[in-house]
Amino acid sequence: PHHRLEALVLPCELLCAHLALWHAPDVVVPRLWRGASVATVHDVAFLRRPDLLTPDSLRYYRGVHRSVRQADRTIVVSDYTRRELEALTDVDPGRVRVVANAVHPRFLAPGDPAADGAALDRLGVSGRYVLFVSTIEPRKNVPVLLDAFRALLDEGRELSLVLAGADGWHSEAVYRRVRDLALGGRARFLGHVSATDLPALLRRAAVLAHPALDEGFGLAPLEAMAVG
Repeated sequence: PHHRLEALVLPCELLCAHLALWHAPDVVVPRLWRGASVATVHDVAFLRRPDLLTPDSLRYYRGVHRSVRQADRTIVVSDYTRRELEALTDVDPGRVRVVANAVHPRFLAPGDPAADGAALDRLGVSGRYVLFVSTIEPRKNVPVLLDAFRALLDEGRELSLVLAGADGWHSEAVYRRVRDLALGGRARFLGHVSATDLPALLRRAAVLAHPALDEGFGLAPLEAMAVG
């Protein structure tokens, strides 16, 4: 996935599958695919802010221009992404469909205090905390969150900051900022959190912080609202 040869190799790999339809759930339809196809575009922030991506990632995602011309239909996850896609590419608006994201039913189920407590124990989280849920990458604007959290601590607030999400590109700048702000004992990076533990982590949080610079949809705030 995301390799520069993907668009050439992947169709060859699946020739024997005799597929009726190709769905590209992450923007790019392989170049050599000649059958029916659908592309899902979650956001086009990479066109507004190319400086936030690595050169390899930017090279890959710029395939959106060809993909939306090639695909029979393009799914977008929000009206905002539809407007951005139509403004920044030459997609045919008549072939774009909005299919909004939704939360998994587990976020709508009532929480069990004992089970939630056990989940937080597994994660090593306790006390009152501010929660961030997302990949650690520049678009998510984590350094600004760290600055704000440092200001809260300097006011004497008794809080910790819990960040749930795997490292993405350029995440090293975030860890440098943690060291610069002397947050080592108060900012806890959990990495990827399982889907079964995430609702509990959201339910017990004092607040969800979502400082992203750009979002095609923003699923974490919706999940937080779903759990109450």
